[in-house]
Amino acid sequence: MTSGWMIDFNKVEIGKISYGQESLMTLGNGYLAWRAAPVWSRCSESHWPGLCIAGFFDHKRKKVTGELTLDDHEVCDGLISLPNPQLIRLLVNGKEVDFSDRNVVDRRSYVDFQHGTQFDKYTVRVEEGYISLTTTKYVDPIKYHSFGFEGTFAATFEGDLILESYIDASMNISENDGITSGKVSDHLFLLKMANNLEIALAAKTAVNGQLIEQIELNQDKQLLESVKQHFRVNESIIFDKVINLATSDEVGNPGKFARDSVESLSLVDIKANSKKYWAEVWGEADIEIKSEDPDIQCLTRMNIFHLWQAAQFNEKSHNDISVRFASLTDKSSVFSYYVTNSPNTARDLLVCLIKRNDPRNEITLVYNLWIYQQITGDSSLMNEIGLEFLLETAKFWLNKTHLEGDKHYHLSNSTLNELHPKNSVLWSDNSYTNLMLTWLLNWVFILPNQNELNLLEIAKKVGFDNDLFNKARAVSKSLFLGISAKGEILLNGYNSVDCLTNIYNLGTGQLKKLIEQLGYYLPENWLQINYGYYLSQKIFRSNTLLSILLASINVTLGDSKTALDYFNEVIGLDNNDLLKKTVAGDTYFVIIGQVLEMIQNKFSGVNLCEGEILISPKLPDSWHKLAFVQKFQGVNLAIEISDQLLYLVADQDISLKVYGKEAKLRSGLLSTFALQK
Repeated sequence: MTSGWMIDFNKVEIGKISYGQESLMTLGNGYLAWRAAPVWSRCSESHWPGLCIAGFFDHKRKKVTGELTLDDHEVCDGLISLPNPQLIRLLVNGKEVDFSDRNVVDRRSYVDFQHGTQFDKYTVRVEEGYISLTTTKYVDPIKYHSFGFEGTFAATFEGDLILESYIDASMNISENDGITSGKVSDHLFLLKMANNLEIALAAKTAVNGQLIEQIELNQDKQLLESVKQHFRVNESIIFDKVINLATSDEVGNPGKFARDSVESLSLVDIKANSKKYWAEVWGEADIEIKSEDPDIQCLTRMNIFHLWQAAQFNEKSHNDISVRFASLTDKSSVFSYYVTNSPNTARDLLVCLIKRNDPRNEITLVYNLWIYQQITGDSSLMNEIGLEFLLETAKFWLNKTHLEGDKHYHLSNSTLNELHPKNSVLWSDNSYTNLMLTWLLNWVFILPNQNELNLLEIAKKVGFDNDLFNKARAVSKSLFLGISAKGEILLNGYNSVDCLTNIYNLGTGQLKKLIEQLGYYLPENWLQINYGYYLSQKIFRSNTLLSILLASINVTLGDSKTALDYFNEVIGLDNNDLLKKTVAGDTYFVIIGQVLEMIQNKFSGVNLCEGEILISPKLPDSWHKLAFVQKFQGVNLAIEISDQLLYLVADQDISLKVYGKEAKLRSGLLSTFALQK
């Protein structure tokens, strides 16, 4: 890691380590993901030059860009790997340059978070001397169908170079990927999928500023552009390649769209859009950390970088599905980060998730809807789509409850995932779900007081009648909760983090009120008791999500050192695995989002979920500065926490609370507060 802005690799690796490095350096824009395999590589045990687009899975899962059916949810074997559009083959003095690890004498690869680029330089030994190939890749975040790279060839001797530039489908794809046929024409590769959707890839390559005109076609597998150049000792031959990708799901004629787009496309435009986009991201969403751990800053930016590759910053998103992380529901878990940094993105994401998920299994999504209202102050989404989803979710889970002889309502006969009944087990009275259902019902009860909502109309539409409302009242007071005599909120094997997620989401104060509302008593030290109880469950120690939840609890308990230990286990998970030469696991969205939430909301003590701004910093002792911006109900609040002082600047007059005491900020003026230890 260098300068806090990039992760770099300087050794040639093979196998899973190489795969992991390529994954960490992936570029994307929410529409496409482009793995960081070298341009000379083909599919092998060490490289996967993968290119995927949002919503296109194998033929067993039709697509997620349209309305989902049960079959769509049941099987998802992976995203389709498209033909490799980056492949470059070099022939020097009639012999192909071999970039295999035995010939590489020097390598440097890195991903630059600040500028959104990925760089490779490989130097290889050949009979005549040494050859170096340098490339820099770019993805356009604005005109999101476009991407490309620029490269330099140089040698320590004089000779002749043949540069071959391919769109290659000979190894990446097969019938198992749902591809039924391929067709090649001038600058264009067109694929037809099993569901009759079409995917078009168009590309053009220039060498020393001149477009390659010689094109050879293989009607099934390859499109080849080639050129011959003479080179002198240490002379640089410059080349670039631009690519456009389109599907029939977006445009009527993807082949024409891609070909027409690539004709006018230049790498200069792609680079300019990328530069503009990432300047905006880092200008508003950067998190600056000065710490005794030199890697924390870079790893934090790595997390930010990947989240803003998966969604559009500060504008209506062009696509709502991440392709680096295939699960739509994972995005629900990073919602609080998105809403405090880019409310427009969060709104688009929320609409997407509500439309594409079934209320049967989405209490967490209702929680995200509530967060959105609290932090943005925007209630328009409720009448548009949110209120119906809220009532549908409440209705579904209420119908799962029944009154038993112990005078408690019980939630039973529900599967782990209602959408995957064949692969799930039945469970009853899970503490996470029962507590979140109680919380959800409390929200339902205050809806009649919100005059701006079309409550009667929507309630009638979804069948939420007076009888169900009365049942909701009863359930909210006597839903069963498994609690031991010691105050341990018990597990039943459903979820490895269970009630800890309630603590993380709702906070200790609100959660304690919910438990007491259901008629249960908690001792004063209930948080410490439950912390110890969960630690005693041996199955949890290797759970990554658990580490984040335990870190959060330790912040609440005032043990910032232990909190930081748990936090450090997670923040660099993939990178640490690579350094240890174990398998890098592609950290899930849920972890990335909660890592950033730990920084911006737990360690900083910034709470935006109570309808006002509450700040009580709890910075680890080894952190000497934390600075970032949060957005709350139209206000941009710049926050900086040092060893002894808290600095706040808002772009509007606003009232907030610091350590529970009321404070007023004037627009544009710096306010300073002493930290409490």
